[in-house]
Amino acid sequence: MNNINFHLLGDILTTMGFVSSAQLDEALQFQQSFITDPIVESDFDRAELISKNRITKNKDIPLLGHILIQKGFIEEGQLAPALEIQNRQDNNLCQLSSEKLATALKVGFIINSTIDIVEVLSLIMKYANIVTGATNSTLMLLDEKTGELVFCVPTGPNTEELKDIRIPPGAGVAGWVLENQQYALVSDTKKDPRFYSQIDDMSGIESKSLLCVPMRSHRRLIGVLEVINKKNDDCFNEEDALLLSIFSHHAAIAIENAMLLKTIQNRIEKEKLIEKKVAESERVRSIGTLASGIAHDFNNILGGIVGFAELAKLGAPKDSKQYAYLNMLLDASDRAKDLINQILTYTCQSEKKFSFVQINIIVKEALKLLRASLPKAITITENFNCNSTVMGESTQIHQVVMNLCINASHAIKKTGGEVTVSLSEEIVDHLSIKYNQDLVPGTYLKLSVADTGEGMPPHIVKRIFEPFFTTKKKGHGTGMGLSVVHGIVKNHKGYIFVSSKPGKGTAFTILFPTVN
Repeated sequence: MNNINFHLLGDILTTMGFVSSAQLDEALQFQQSFITDPIVESDFDRAELISKNRITKNKDIPLLGHILIQKGFIEEGQLAPALEIQNRQDNNLCQLSSEKLATALKVGFIINSTIDIVEVLSLIMKYANIVTGATNSTLMLLDEKTGELVFCVPTGPNTEELKDIRIPPGAGVAGWVLENQQYALVSDTKKDPRFYSQIDDMSGIESKSLLCVPMRSHRRLIGVLEVINKKNDDCFNEEDALLLSIFSHHAAIAIENAMLLKTIQNRIEKEKLIEKKVAESERVRSIGTLASGIAHDFNNILGGIVGFAELAKLGAPKDSKQYAYLNMLLDASDRAKDLINQILTYTCQSEKKFSFVQINIIVKEALKLLRASLPKAITITENFNCNSTVMGESTQIHQVVMNLCINASHAIKKTGGEVTVSLSEEIVDHLSIKYNQDLVPGTYLKLSVADTGEGMPPHIVKRIFEPFFTTKKKGHGTGMGLSVVHGIVKNHKGYIFVSSKPGKGTAFTILFPTVN
């Protein structure tokens, strides 16, 4: 039994093969049931915890060894050698020099003083060498899914090439240590058949001697810690093994704590992002519902206005002022109809007639129309690398392209500049972080419209898809253009993203799901 971390009786019995992990867990749960006053969250006040004096309330908790015997998991004859090993481990610890033991404990406290995972790993590698007098060290974490050991923080000439290198289960001294849960002392690697010689080829280090210990945290194996080549060509000894085992136990706890904090931080950030998106979605939905209701009511009113205007027009002489005024009234009514249709498109309540559409053809047609109307100071650049097909409505997609390009041209109308329209195919997987976590994995056609204009500050970017929101002067826009674009994209099961910074221009990216 060569592992100082196995000073607990349950771990020793498990490693000796007398009890299984499931049997040990059952016995520990049974022992836990005798603790009649469990700690709850409200008890974390230190003064209150001490005043309750929990320890004195649980004097009759049965010993683990007795529980295992009573349940028939072990015999009394098996308990004695396990207790003997436990005593021997304690004696070995007592024989360590106080100076070296103090060093191991001191560096253990140092690595537990931070909860930044990168800093924790760096400190572990630094102090593993100090504790044992080694020239190099390697930390390998266990991939619980595959059973492989993964190089995380190696040292040596080729450290960058070694990162994320995987060792097959059971391979090398490290694999043996993990499987047997014991430390391994190798005084001469050339004479040890367990040595994985390919590592020297990759690391650029000639391993002469090494010491490898398992890393455990709360009865859970998380990897191995290996030190290579002791200074002055000495060999690692049992004392080094005990010191590194103590140190590795502290290191394992530090890694677990840092990873736990990172997980919690990621979860909090994710929840904040979800809350923000839900709030934005609810706000836009409520505005859309209001706009839709107004549009329907206004459409009914407008129907009466148009009807009576047509009747009045029939009775008015064509050369009269009344006839001209009625024509102006009907023209204004037509513009109002267009605005209502835009609102209904934004709220996804217009009728959908989808078919197979090649967006590159629609984009080219739209750009031909735009070039004829734009001043020479504005350049439109095409960058088409895709002719994928999507399910959609060609008129609506044409409207999307026109709106985005017109907005881009307005952004550079005063100073001149360039509008770049790009088409490409984008494959999105579960690991993609370029867009957002709501994006369904798959193949998309990416339409991008970017300008070299003044850009927008963040508080404007947040509101650009809201209906009737506009930065243009009164009478120069309804504020429905981007709202309609957003509604059409959503209607096509697509996604739209905007990137803009003051002085850096603006880029709109739309992803439409492709079809065969």
